[in-house]
Amino acid sequence: MRIARRRSKSLCLTLGLLLIGATAPPLLAQNIQVTSATPSMADQGTISLDVTIAGSGFKKGAKATWYVSGTTDPGGVTVNSTKFNSSSELVANITVSDTATVGNFDVMVFSSGRTGKGTGLFSVASKVNPSTCTTLGTPAGFSLVTTLNYVNSSGAPEYQTGLGITANVRRTTVSNGTSSRDVLVAAIGTANGNGKVEIFFLDPTTGMVLDGQSLFPGGPIQPH
Repeated sequence: MRIARRRSKSLCLTLGLLLIGATAPPLLAQNIQVTSATPSMADQGTISLDVTIAGSGFKKGAKATWYVSGTTDPGGVTVNSTKFNSSSELVANITVSDTATVGNFDVMVFSSGRTGKGTGLFSVASKVNPSTCTTLGTPAGFSLVTTLNYVNSSGAPEYQTGLGITANVRRTTVSNGTSSRDVLVAAIGTANGNGKVEIFFLDPTTGMVLDGQSLFPGGPIQPH
């Protein structure tokens, strides 16, 4: 009888463990998130540019790849190397060919058999209409008072891409009820291939951008 009871207890314990194992949910691998690429743009012909990729779930050995948005075509962007900084940061060194596709790119990260994609996080601008520019300076008596495409807190230009390939500025009068004032309305073209135009309101006296503030006492905030 003692032998039978011991066997019965052993059988019950085994069955219990099997049932627990059968009902326990499988452990899921952590998904990779790709949230930003800084800088987020480059011109055709850019060589050896370091791009910081932010996200989560990265592991040592992770690799980054650039694809024309919505495709598996690298579009002329070559990743020379990928450096692992932490589970939330990689640094990819890239080269953009002279004939790279102009437009938006997805950034893919492959890590330990898992993948993550950041859609449209990067863009390539035409070297004919580059995303960066230089000036010849200002004539005597003039000084720079404002910059439209300022660098934001992420370290990238606020407006993408190639802001300034076209520009049209007109002086006009805007009103709100009985209040009115003169402003400059600037329509600035971009090089992102979708016909986008950025509209700025400027003070005609100071040249300062009026976005994000009221144009009239007690009036509504002027958006960009």
